[in-house]
Formats: sequence, C-alpha cells, structure tokens
Amino acid sequence: MTRGLISHLAVALVFLVLLVQVTPSLAAVVTTVEDLGTKNFDFVIIGGGTAGLVVANRLSENPNFSVLVIEAGGTNVGVFNSEVPFFNSRLFNTPADWNYTTTPIAGLGGRSMTYPQGHILGGTSSMNGLAYTRGSSDDYDRYARLTKDKGWSWDNIQPYLRRNEKWTPPADHHNTTGEFDPTIHGFHGITAVSLPGFVYDFDHRVINASHQLPEFPFNLDMNSGNTIGIGWTQSTINAGVRSSSATSYLAPKYSQRRNLHVLINHRVTRVLQTGSSSDGQPIFKGVEFAEDSSNG
Repeated sequence: MTRGLISHLAVALVFLVLLVQVTPSLAAVVTTVEDLGTKNFDFVIIGGGTAGLVVANRLSENPNFSVLVIEAGGTNVGVFNSEVPFFNSRLFNTPADWNYTTTPIAGLGGRSMTYPQGHILGGTSSMNGLAYTRGSSDDYDRYARLTKDKGWSWDNIQPYLRRNEKWTPPADHHNTTGEFDPTIHGFHGITAVSLPGFVYDFDHRVINASHQLPEFPFNLDMNSGNTIGIGWTQSTINAGVRSSSATSYLAPKYSQRRNLHVLINHRVTRVLQTGSSSDGQPIFKGVEFAEDSSNG
C-alpha cells in the first residue's frame, strides 16, 4: 500500500452527495502520485463525487488556482453499466460501489438493506437512478428562515439551479409541448436534463386521467417548486446516455485545464494539522492518503 502527503493552501472537504453523459470524460486523470508532477496545490478536494467535481470545476475556472481532486474509486470512462440508463443496478456490490448496508431496521423485521453509493469518479451520480428533482419550494424557504439567510430561499436559489442545468431534447426528439415548463429551466448549463425519450401508449392515458380526476391532479413540471401531482419524469440523460458530474463538470473542455488534476484509486485517510495560527487555532494544510486496494 502506497502512502502520500499533499500540502496546500486550503483543503476543501467535500462529501459524497446523492443526487448527473454528454460525452465521455477525458480528464487528465492519473493513478499514481508520481504522475501528478507536484505535491503542492492551492486546493485539495477530497472525493471526486457528485459535489466534489462541481467544486473542482468552479475553483479551476481561476487559472491562478491549482486544484487537485483525490478520488477513492476508479474512472467512469468506459464503464458501460454507468453509461446506460437503468443498467446502474449492475454496479451494485461491485468495485464501483462502497457496498454499504444499513443498520437493522425495526420496520423490516430487523433486516438490513444494501445502501448503494458510488465508489467511482462522479460518485453516486455515476450510478444513481437519474431522477432530476429540485425539491419543494417550501423546503428552501424554510431553510432560509431557519438560517436567517435569504440566499437559501426558493427564488434566490434559482439562478444557481439554472446555471447547472442544460435542458436537452429527448432521445426520440418528440414534441415536448405541454410536458414541461420551459420558463423555469436552464438551457445553457452543464448537466443535461431531459424528458423520457420513448413513451408508452398508456403514459398519455395516465396524463389524460390526471386532467379529469381532481384527486390525481396534473402537474406540468415537478421542478416548479410544487412537487404534488402527476406529470412527466425529468432525468439527467443526454441522447440516451447518463449525464453525471463526471461527464459534465469533468468534460473534456474542463478537464483540459492545466490547473486541474485528478488522482483516482486513492483514499484520503487523514486531514493533517500543519501548524497553528497566532491565536493558537490549528491550521490544516495537508492530507494523508493511501492507494485504495478495493479497486482491484
């Protein structure tokens, strides 16, 4: 097992978050410390998952910052079961999965369940069910009230949601009029979002019934802030292929940045204190990591 130490000016701790393939990512991804060429970076991001690659993308927009991502899992490139929508379950209990299980659940007779989480570049966005949902506006507004920060309100968070989103035609290019509300979506972002590419005959019957039965109301767009009702599913898919944080935020035009580096198959084991401030507060500017043997 190899070990290493990275020193840097700031450590960004980014944990895997659930919740994104336009083209295969061809990043300057390396598998050994020697291939990095340096051990000093301005920012080290622990975990190249759903959130980690977003942070890496945004930080590396500034060419004066050197950014390193350390990911425990392997590359997403060429992983067929990640690329194909709904083949994701084939990744469960494989090296691409952290292989977590829950604690015993009383309501399930004391049984434990598997809890899939992506152990792969892109994190769980490389193996989830592709559902795209922003959540309820009520939740965001409650966050704003509880934190006393208006920036978390539904209205104020919209520019950031749209900056992320690139609305994409479905795979069959059918007319999507009446299936979503274009006024609330982003068309120039990074993560592809689309409607079902191949609908069934009964889909329209269900939608028609929702217009007729008040107990099952039609909802034009589940991402409007109102999540109640029946409507068309929105997914992070582009032309029939998964859109993940790895395929979007680490797409070739971003991964070619000379200041962005990605080390895979290595797990961070500790954040290291490298000194103290003048008032005695600890300073952490280093990380310790080891090669992750679980990748085979």
